[in-house]
This record gives sequence, C-alpha cells and structure tokens, in this order.
Amino acid sequence: MRRLALVCVAAIAMVLTACGGDDEQDVRNAIGRFASATETEDARAACRAVTPRTRDLLGRLAAARLGTPGCESLLRARFAESGGTSFAINATTLAAVEEAKVEINGDVAEIDTFGEREHLPLRRSGGEWRLDLVGIPAQGYSLRASVACTERDVRLLSSPLPSPTRAGYSAFTRRMAVRAEALAEELERLRPPRGEEEAHRTYVAGLRTQARELRRVAKAVAGDAPVLEAASSRSAALRAAERRMLAAQERLEVACDPSASRRGAAAYRASGERICRAVSRRIQRLGEPANAAGLGAYMRRVRG
Repeated sequence: MRRLALVCVAAIAMVLTACGGDDEQDVRNAIGRFASATETEDARAACRAVTPRTRDLLGRLAAARLGTPGCESLLRARFAESGGTSFAINATTLAAVEEAKVEINGDVAEIDTFGEREHLPLRRSGGEWRLDLVGIPAQGYSLRASVACTERDVRLLSSPLPSPTRAGYSAFTRRMAVRAEALAEELERLRPPRGEEEAHRTYVAGLRTQARELRRVAKAVAGDAPVLEAASSRSAALRAAERRMLAAQERLEVACDPSASRRGAAAYRASGERICRAVSRRIQRLGEPANAAGLGAYMRRVRG
C-alpha cells in the first residue's frame, strides 16, 4: 500500500513538474518537486526545493541534534526514522494544487489549497520558486522552537561539568534556570499555530515555573541547606511543570534532542552514583540512635 501511494504521489508530482511556462504554474511545480523529493526520500533534492531560511533552520537543528550541520543531514536522519511521509504532501493536496488559487506578490507566493486552513507559502530564490516551510505557522513554530530548545540544551550539556559538591550543584542548577528563562523569552516571541495558543502559553508558563523553582533550589543549596532536602522541597512543582511542558511540546510538535552533545554524561553519572553509594555507606555505619534524645545528633551527622 505504501509503495502504491508513493507511485501515485510521484506520478502527480511529475505531471505538475512537466507542465510550466508561467509564474503560477512554476509555483505549482515547486510543490511537485518537494513532494516528489520527500516521497522518494531524496534529501538533496528536498533541500533544494525549500527556501534558504528553511534550509538554515534544518541545518542548525542537524548541528545541534546530530553534531553534523546541514539540511541534508537532518532530512536523511528524519527519513531513516519515519520515512518521507513525515514531510510529504499527499496525493489529495497535490491534486488540489493544480486547481488552487495562486497569489503572487513579487518574489512571494501563496497557494490556497486548504480552505480555512493555512496556505502553502513559497518564495522565489535563485530564479526558482521554493516551498517556505518556516512560513507555515505550525511547521514554522515547530522548527523554530525545536532549534531554540535543542541549541540551548547543547550549550548546557557541553558546558564544563560541575564538581560533585554543594557549590557545583548550585551552579549547575542556576545554569538550568537561565536556560529555561532564555527559552521562555525566545518562544514567547513566536506566533503559535492556529488553535494551539493555549498549548503555547502553557509551554512558556511551564518554562518560567521551572526557572523559578530551580533558582529556589540553587539559592537554598548555596545557603547551606541539605542538597537532597532542597531538591525534594521543589520536586513536586518541578514535576508538575515538566508534565505540562511535555504535553504542550507534543501538541506543538517541538522536539528537544541534543543527542550528539551528551559526551561525558555517562562518566559524570557514574561518578555521581559512586559518591551517592559512598555517602549511603557512611550513613549506614553511623548506627541508628538508641533513643529520642540521640535523634538530633544523629540527624545533624546525616545532614553533614
């Protein structure tokens, strides 16, 4: 069934591309080129069929997520994960493109194929019309937010690992708070897709809550509060904010995945676990207090 659908879409795309001669038909042909490239999973052709600003964002996402910059790198990875259908314009849309109203204003064009839904925007670049994925509100928001989120995670994860001390924990927690605040400010400037305004507000509010709670943890730890108690005291609020953000990210199709930037994370985690085990053994060797009178001294030693 998938192969038959691919053949049908590719056939319509070839018909669109074969016709030509005026600006309106050239605009329609550009959609056919993109559809054909994604259906055949041709990353190079698909990147040539989109606007420079779309290629730039796809390239930045590839650099942050994969460690290899370039539009083609990102699309090859996307095709390997979910195939060309994740980007493809289906046969119904392609058929509608041939009859759709085309509006051209200089080097900017729109194809009205979706009725009340978003139009397909195109821009002329290098003498050719190219699909502007960034100009489609849902795809533009998803791409811009994913780039912003992943790039900020890369900077956080690639910064020097904190020392496994109270000061190191406090400093790293402050860095996470700064990341959340900066991302909230950047996302707040984006125009959300139609119908997803509430998800957008929830996402931004969740980031601000995360930043506020992380700053409280960092301040408490810097003020000599026990690390575990400080983190535990804000954990409920942090978990609730994270749940809200994850739900909003799913609705908005925002992905944060700095996969290539986690170098050193395994060693750091192993070091942290080793320290935790050592602390646990030391607490076990203290022995439990014999009576209530010794509880205060015991807890002071545990906290120390």
